[in-house]
Amino acid sequence: MTGKQAEAVIGGPVRVSPPQAILGNQSSCLYSSDGSLPGTLIVNISWDTRSITNFTVLHGGQARIVPGTATGAKIPPAQYTKVSVDGSTAYWLPHPPVPSGSNLATNTSQLSGVRDGYVVTLNSMGLSQSQDERALGFILRRLNL
Repeated sequence: MTGKQAEAVIGGPVRVSPPQAILGNQSSCLYSSDGSLPGTLIVNISWDTRSITNFTVLHGGQARIVPGTATGAKIPPAQYTKVSVDGSTAYWLPHPPVPSGSNLATNTSQLSGVRDGYVVTLNSMGLSQSQDERALGFILRRLNL
């Protein structure tokens, strides 16, 4: 996603951190508002077989989710909503589960989808579902090139 596209999603000027290559066939980029508007978007793209398998198992209903953490804190199961973005099935999670008693931000969301062998996951703060979907649409269209 370009900086101009990120500005269109967030609605104003953004700072773009340089994309980072991550071990395991992944890359990541951070887009954040210049402070005049709320909004931060972290984009992760993976292109390995394991990422696609994990995505398929999780969203295909085959995953067995065990609530809780190593510390014993309770984490409720994630409740994804199936949506369509640019002709692809995607899954939106309005407030990812966090351990009970945590002070982590509650205005976060996650949107993920697959296209042409790429798993794209957006984690955002201060953005709406439609803003997340617009960002994912920009990225999915670039993967078709």
